[in-house]
Amino acid sequence: MLLSSLMLFVAATEPVGKNETAPVKQDAFAGRENGTIAFASQIDGFSVKREGHDDILYLNTGLGRWYRAPLNCFGMGDPSSAIGIIPYDYHGGSIDKFSRFKLLGIDRMDKNECTISALIELTPQETVTFGLESQKQVDARLAKAKPKN
Repeated sequence: MLLSSLMLFVAATEPVGKNETAPVKQDAFAGRENGTIAFASQIDGFSVKREGHDDILYLNTGLGRWYRAPLNCFGMGDPSSAIGIIPYDYHGGSIDKFSRFKLLGIDRMDKNECTISALIELTPQETVTFGLESQKQVDARLAKAKPKN
């Protein structure tokens, strides 16, 4: 019984064949240009979510403009439980893919210092996909922005 279980385990864990390649995860944002937030004071809200093994910072600059920034953090605490954000080391007041943030948690010891590796502006449909806005909010905003005839 033990030998058959071991054989089954070995068969299930064999590497991909020599001529086969493992599927590569495609980055949905590859090739998209990095954005810039002109002033740190434009940030109206934020959200940190875990996607797979990565922590992603979503920044809202108002009027439905959301930006996605993958985080590289060090420090104590879980970035996804952050209740406050302090941008620092930003360039000329603007936030770009080289900016750094402090994420603050409920406990005063719960701090993370993070750098972002990209800053991608999201489309209205992507804000719905990532759960940042509802489809109803997006439709209402787009209807207001539509020129009246």
